[in-house]
Amino acid sequence: MKNRFPTDEDRLIYHLTVHKTMIGWLLDQFQAEGIDAKRTIGNNPNGDIVLGNSKKINLPNVMPECCYRASICMQNVDSR
Repeated sequence: MKNRFPTDEDRLIYHLTVHKTMIGWLLDQFQAEGIDAKRTIGNNPNGDIVLGNSKKINLPNVMPECCYRASICMQNVDSR
């Protein structure tokens, strides 16, 4: 496998950028579904997103697409 990252720092920056972008995309999807969602801060051990009105959420509408995009994104990262 070809190493596309010249340094460990470049690899970490890339993975964090992908993660940040994916969380942002997911927050947009939640907002489009009328779901109150916010980013967590401080390396929260419970996750990256906190849901405000979780009793109203129909996750099957949002999650399959997110999981699909995340898996494609990670496959692309791993194959380079």
